[in-house]
Amino acid sequence: MLMTFLLRLLSLVALVLFFVGCATYPPSDVPAYSAAGAPAASRAVAEKTSDRPGLGTSWGEDRHSPVRGSNFSRGGKSRPFGSGKIYYNDEAGASAMADRMGFRWASRAPTTVANGTVSVGLQDGSSSRFLKSYAAGNQRFFVGESGDRYQVYLKNLTDRRLEVVVSVDGLDVLDGDPASTKKRGYLLNPRGSLTIEGFRRSDSKVASFRFGSVSDSYAEKKHGRSRNVGVIGVAVWTEDGEDPFSSRPHDIWERKTADPFPGSTRYATPPD
Repeated sequence: MLMTFLLRLLSLVALVLFFVGCATYPPSDVPAYSAAGAPAASRAVAEKTSDRPGLGTSWGEDRHSPVRGSNFSRGGKSRPFGSGKIYYNDEAGASAMADRMGFRWASRAPTTVANGTVSVGLQDGSSSRFLKSYAAGNQRFFVGESGDRYQVYLKNLTDRRLEVVVSVDGLDVLDGDPASTKKRGYLLNPRGSLTIEGFRRSDSKVASFRFGSVSDSYAEKKHGRSRNVGVIGVAVWTEDGEDPFSSRPHDIWERKTADPFPGSTRYATPPD
């Protein structure tokens, strides 16, 4: 009897120790918490997002930039005549993006978008000199430096007025909210040019565009979203009833049928 009692007692002690040992370790499906009070996995994701490399566009200082309203009836009510985009990043990022698309070459000039209606590029905010860019395929990757101020340059390549809606990092440059082609934009006069220096704050001033880290970008600071950082979009509308290329067909025919040897004198003579 005594032996039986001792065996039962030892079994009970072993069972208690087993449960105590199990309670020392948390179940595998419960997240581990750091000293900050957040699950370790969630905190790691947040840190990864804030440490995203490359450039974004920060909210800069105010600059004087007056505008006024003007009537413009869009020819295409549902969608723009054409659209396009350019990219920007630091040197390493822009080069890497171009490399992934194959052959590249460097330039300091704007590029043509939106079915040939508009040229667009990025300029240094102080000198108005075009920033260096890499070209690969039909894409352009502009190179910026953190802290520098920049501006978006647009030129109308047609003989008709155009309306352009412009976005930076997925945000409309007029209201700072997520961009949409349904919003109104800037007016470009025939063969005219325009520089957009920042996000518009009023009819008389803008908050300048400045290159900065992704975590300090306006898109991240205001909306908590950096997914579209690094891209600048342009959507173009023609005016209702106007053909932006109405003067081109005749000129194209003239150039294609031009005679390279129409006859000449022995030497060149000055014009009358």
